[in-house]
Amino acid sequence: MGSRLKLVLAVFLLLQLFDFSRGNKVGIAYGRNGNNLPSPDQVAQLVQSHNIQYFRIYDTDTGVLNAFKNTGIEFTVTGVPVPVIRRFLSPDPFYQDTKITHIAVGNEVTESPDNAANLVLPAMRNVVSALKKVAC
Repeated sequence: MGSRLKLVLAVFLLLQLFDFSRGNKVGIAYGRNGNNLPSPDQVAQLVQSHNIQYFRIYDTDTGVLNAFKNTGIEFTVTGVPVPVIRRFLSPDPFYQDTKITHIAVGNEVTESPDNAANLVLPAMRNVVSALKKVAC
């Protein structure tokens, strides 16, 4: 194989590598277990100032949802009990004006002492069932 063809092939493969390593969406996870943490309003300002568009929270704290309403930031909510899902359709403005795009079930189940991974699928079915009931 000629050296020019080898160079073209090497460049092509290198470009393919860069294409596959591209991330689709990058965001942050907002854990609130700790001391002296900034308020949800301060976190919302910080996130917006850094143009972060994707966010994960681990509960449905009304203070957090209220701080991020009308920001356009996409939320993934984990650890949502089924009764809380019904509240998403309530007239409270922080639920309607916060862009919740995903509800995740089974956060860190394989690391739990009882390895609750086998409970994830039934829990997901319950979440889907609850969403269908409140959407009618």
